[in-house]
Amino acid sequence: MPFLKEALKAGVKAVTQRGGSSAAKDLAGKPLMGSIIKDVQKGVGDQRFLIMESGAEIPTTRSGINSLCRHFGDESQALKFSLADESSQYMMAVTSLEYHLNRQKSLIGSTVRKTGGKPFASREMLEDYLAQHNQTLTNFGLEPTEMIMIKKPQQMYLPKRYADILEAAGEVEYFKK
Repeated sequence: MPFLKEALKAGVKAVTQRGGSSAAKDLAGKPLMGSIIKDVQKGVGDQRFLIMESGAEIPTTRSGINSLCRHFGDESQALKFSLADESSQYMMAVTSLEYHLNRQKSLIGSTVRKTGGKPFASREMLEDYLAQHNQTLTNFGLEPTEMIMIKKPQQMYLPKRYADILEAAGEVEYFKK
């Protein structure tokens, strides 16, 4: 992970606030890169630092922290899903769909406000977001959750494990491959 080594070599560190955030609480105790996350510290602007139990300080950004929180949440849900019965799996899929619909509303609102654009997330915007998220996880040595693009009820990505169940039930429709 060259970008991490370069940043650590450069000694970039200007911590302005220690832990206490919801991200710090969510990430504390999670394994990452051969160590355990102890804390998240805020740097200047968008800069954040993962403080590891090994003593390492790994520089990242707000969006890097967001991707890590999302990844560990996905992992937790995948475990619950694998242990659930078919009825519970369907309910988890519906809950995921509702979550992603609501999440996309905030993305859309932000895009419309910033660009005066159309009131929907373009396929390109969704693909760019997912590519950036997956690259961040890959940089941290993590495996991204498999996602699939659906077109109905609204164009968005869903975790494949949920999309498959919802598609079989007629709740969502995939883009043709």
